[in-house]
Amino acid sequence: MFNRGLYSYSLYSHEQNSYGACRPGHWHWPPPYVVMLLIILVYLILGCFIDTMTMVLLTIPVFFPLIKALNYDPVWFGVIVVLCVEMALVTPPVGMNVWVVSGLAKDVPMELIFKGIWPFVVVELIFVILLIAFPQIVLFLPQMLK
Repeated sequence: MFNRGLYSYSLYSHEQNSYGACRPGHWHWPPPYVVMLLIILVYLILGCFIDTMTMVLLTIPVFFPLIKALNYDPVWFGVIVVLCVEMALVTPPVGMNVWVVSGLAKDVPMELIFKGIWPFVVVELIFVILLIAFPQIVLFLPQMLK
C-alpha cells in the first residue's frame, strides 16, 4: 500500500474528480498529434545545435518506445524522423548543408544563404504536417508489399 501511494505521487499528474479535487496516480497521455508535434519540435530545436547522426542516435531510443505505445507505424515514424533531420541540416547555426553551399558559392554571403533557406524549411514543415495528417502517403508502398 505504501509503495503504491508513493509511486502514484511520483507521477506529478492528477485527475480531477466530480468535486474538483485531484486524485493522485491517474496520468493521462496527451493526444497523439500533440506528442508528434512535441517530437518534431524537439528535432527542430536539437537541429540547431547537434549534427544529424548524433541527434538520431540520441532520440530514437527515447522516442521509438513512445511511438510504439501510441500505436504509430514504425516505418511512418522513420520517414518523419528523416524529414525532421533534413530540416535540421539547413537550420542555423549548425546547418551543414548551408555551410556546403557557402563553400561552393564563395561570393554569396552566409547571411543571404541563411535567409534563402527559410522557404524550403516552411515547405518541408508543411510536408511533414501532411504526412502526419495522411499517413497513407507514406504507408502506401509498404502495405502493397504485404
